[in-house]
Amino acid sequence: MSDWIRALDAERLKLRRTLALALTVVAPLAIVALILAEVLDRGPLDGLFMDAGETPWEAFLRMTMNWWSLLMLPLFVTLEAALVANVEHSGDHWKQLFALPVSRGSLYAAKQTVVMALVLLSLVALVALSVVAGAVVNVLYPDTPYGWSIPWGYALRLAGVVFLGSWLVTALHTWVSLRWRSFVVPSALGIVMTVAGVMVINSDVGPYYPWTLSAVALLGWVREGLLPMVPLVVSMAGGAAVALLGGWNIVRRDVL
Repeated sequence: MSDWIRALDAERLKLRRTLALALTVVAPLAIVALILAEVLDRGPLDGLFMDAGETPWEAFLRMTMNWWSLLMLPLFVTLEAALVANVEHSGDHWKQLFALPVSRGSLYAAKQTVVMALVLLSLVALVALSVVAGAVVNVLYPDTPYGWSIPWGYALRLAGVVFLGSWLVTALHTWVSLRWRSFVVPSALGIVMTVAGVMVINSDVGPYYPWTLSAVALLGWVREGLLPMVPLVVSMAGGAAVALLGGWNIVRRDVL
């Protein structure tokens, strides 16, 4: 445990030299800005495509989270995992790391933890920015029924479902990014699989496809009001299994 904590602290310091932290705000900002632009263009209520029984705030939060989980999240994970791994790949620091009196498993676990933490931070930023965007609509259209009673619990539940649904894809991209030195390999994998996910999300494959698990879980929870156990179990159990397998693979290798 002490090795993991030390490795995690080192990863925290390394993040200051990358774009990884900035992307946790920039990527959510892009999604929120697009949704806000659509709402302002179509009208504060017409642009929400509200479901029956939804409040304007809930609809706004759902829209931002839907677009994030379907399109941006898989690409965000792809880029973040690649950036975290590239800190070592670009400077050929693996030999130095493996020579330290810290277990290799702890080094891998720290990388995995950091990527997951970045995903969680991006969701926190997405919720916060969505609230700011909703406040902008309130100010510009004071007569709309948005109000200032923000459903924080609903927003956090949405973020929680998306986060749990991201475990498997995060574990996969962390492994791929650490295993291959080239930035192209994880990037190409993420882009191709994300595009394929748009086509399979509504099929029988959707609840088992790593790049659509968050979106399927979110849609299922919003529509039915119950946690969709299949995609969440696949994500969490699959993420744990892939993390262990990836750690075992990296630990066995002499050089990365």
